[in-house]
Amino acid sequence: DANHTATAHYILEYYLTVVSPFGTVGGEGWYPSGATAYATLDTGLVDHGNGTRRVFTSWSGDASGTNYAQSNPITMNAPKTAVANWKTQHLLTVVTDPAGLSPQPTRNPPGESGPLNSWWYDAYTSVTLTAQPVSGYNFNYWDVDGMSQGAGVNPITVIINAPKTATAHYTTVVITYTLKIETTPGGTTNPAPGTYSYAAGSQVQVTAIPSSGYIFDHWELNGTNVGTATTYTVTMNANYVLKAFFRQVPPLTVSISPMSASILIGQQITFTSTVSGGTPPYTYQWYVNNQPVPGATSNTFTFKPTATGTYYITLKVTDAAGNTAQSDPAKVTVSAIPVGGYSIALTKNTPTTPIIAYTMLMALLASLLSLTKRKRK
Repeated sequence: DANHTATAHYILEYYLTVVSPFGTVGGEGWYPSGATAYATLDTGLVDHGNGTRRVFTSWSGDASGTNYAQSNPITMNAPKTAVANWKTQHLLTVVTDPAGLSPQPTRNPPGESGPLNSWWYDAYTSVTLTAQPVSGYNFNYWDVDGMSQGAGVNPITVIINAPKTATAHYTTVVITYTLKIETTPGGTTNPAPGTYSYAAGSQVQVTAIPSSGYIFDHWELNGTNVGTATTYTVTMNANYVLKAFFRQVPPLTVSISPMSASILIGQQITFTSTVSGGTPPYTYQWYVNNQPVPGATSNTFTFKPTATGTYYITLKVTDAAGNTAQSDPAKVTVSAIPVGGYSIALTKNTPTTPIIAYTMLMALLASLLSLTKRKRK
């Protein structure tokens, strides 16, 4: 054993620091001076699940390169720091209302494809959205996150400063036809005369309303007579002109027949009436000597007097509009049955046969018998 000299040999090392706000870093540690080191990350994409994600872009600091898995070589000739750089992206979802219309709205720039109807954009990117013409629909308006961008405004620009949803709203194209309502003088309609627009297939009821002194006559649809009912229904399968025709109401008049008669007690006479003008239907009331006859409310009247005298028969008629008319009076003279019964007039110089003579004789005997009975009373 002897004295020994121990010499400690050192090597110079430098520390590599790897910094990243996202993912798990690698490559950090001590390296011999002059050695080559690499900074690494386990992922270059971090999705937060809320429409926002982070995307690795590059290495900086003492590192370089754009591959998250491994930076460019780092020469460890001093303490080094590798910094991972990330960018923020947000999801833009573009849909239509009603859903699934085609073609879909366009985007400029187009973005990076994401979930259904969604695209990724770098934060604060300006995106132009344009709604496309869709058969059977009219574009109405855009909304972004429920906020209208203005009726008919298209295209729109969206700043992607957060996850966004843009909806292009459409309305169904409704085929419409026009209905022009016209009238002749003497009335109006409901709806009032004018030009209206209705959806195809709809049914429109129009009612004729005559003015005082007029009555509704008929309808014409595009020049064709379509009836006399006061209300007409138009099925809107084309453009139409509906015209209501009115006519002046002739004065209400009434006459009765016969205008005079002579009868005996026990006999009866029937009066008939003729009504014109006014507005049907009519109501009737017969009068005898200016007194209404109970129940005599039809267009005919049978008069059977119970006493002799002169009677005046009139008829009062009222139309649907409340107008009234009264007939001229008919004169009825009622006489008693003559004493001795009825007479039989015989013509002179008329040849008689035995049968005729017998008949005449029997009639005379009957008259004498009747007269004898009355005198006894």
